[in-house]
Amino acid sequence: MGPTKEDLDNAMIAGRALLDEKKAAAEEVKRRNDQAIDAAVAALEETKLKVNSEIEDAKVDAQETLDKIKAKEQVKLDAVKARGEEELNDARETCEEAKGKEDAEVEAALVEFEAVKTKVEADLAVAQKACHDAFAKAKAKMHEALAQAKKMGQDKLDEASAEIEAIRVKAESDFNAAKAALEAANVQVQSDLKACSIIKA
Repeated sequence: MGPTKEDLDNAMIAGRALLDEKKAAAEEVKRRNDQAIDAAVAALEETKLKVNSEIEDAKVDAQETLDKIKAKEQVKLDAVKARGEEELNDARETCEEAKGKEDAEVEAALVEFEAVKTKVEADLAVAQKACHDAFAKAKAKMHEALAQAKKMGQDKLDEASAEIEAIRVKAESDFNAAKAALEAANVQVQSDLKACSIIKA
């Protein structure tokens, strides 16, 4: 005795229910995956903003530090210049006082003036070099700090991008599995209907 009409109806109903269930499962997987990817992309954008902000802050901090060091070294340099001017003025006064006196005193005052002038120039050169070296060292240190900040920022962006790629790969795998389950269910339904002598195109 072949399948009854009730058997056929039940097989069709069961088949539709199974297909609907697998289709709904596949759609749910896709929905969850889309949400996960959207969240990861949003997190990446937030990370970009944060990284850019941190780099800008690092630039501002670096410039402020350089300005402070420059000002500090300039004060030192100005002090050396002022002291040198004072020493030169003292030597000039000695020369003025020596005018009209014996040649030996005038000669001694001129020699002293030249010696003071040479010393002041040497002191100024040393101070200028120290100022330049301190600023160059600070600048190099700030560039290094800024480069480190940029590298740390890039590492964060790379990490966020890698996370998105991992989610995308998993999403594709999950969806393919759900799709395969749907196709397998479809094959099973066709087989069950065929067993009940119903072949659907």
